[in-house]
Amino acid sequence: MAVNIFEELVKTALHAQGYFTIENVKFGLPENQKLSDEKFRTDESDIDIIAINPRSTTKKALAISCKGYSLEIASTADAVLNGGKVAGRDGWRQFRELASDEWAKAFLTKARQISGMKNIQHVLALTSYTGNVTAWRQNEIFVNRMDGIQPEVWDLGWLLLKVKEADKQLHATSEAIRLLKLFERV
Repeated sequence: MAVNIFEELVKTALHAQGYFTIENVKFGLPENQKLSDEKFRTDESDIDIIAINPRSTTKKALAISCKGYSLEIASTADAVLNGGKVAGRDGWRQFRELASDEWAKAFLTKARQISGMKNIQHVLALTSYTGNVTAWRQNEIFVNRMDGIQPEVWDLGWLLLKVKEADKQLHATSEAIRLLKLFERV
């Protein structure tokens, strides 16, 4: 079950596109893992949503980090890599898998284990973002840490579009769909 309404909306948009989803997948570093920087030795993290589309011809799974708030995307990428703050917290803590080679390996290993797929695309889902999204998508360090696959960024507008495009295919029992239908009446 999704943790909050934003995650539920992301999951609904994925279902609308034919994806199967798994939520809140815990992952961590092996106990004896040597680290390039000891600050990265922290408790487990989780992948908010792993999505697999059996009809897709791309043969990759999505590993989605849901952040139900707005970010300035270029400064966020910089904060993740250079020890800055993102939404009041250490940027690297919110995006361990992009900030550290060791966490990237653990992230990809768990996503591959759960999805059964080799190619994993990291997706950042936000309510909105400002700035140059290329700073995230084409960030050389992020791409390298994700085994050469560019990370993606989705915003609320994109998610709502995907849900509306497939509205007739979705079950009316989705809480996110019920909420959207309620807003349509206003």
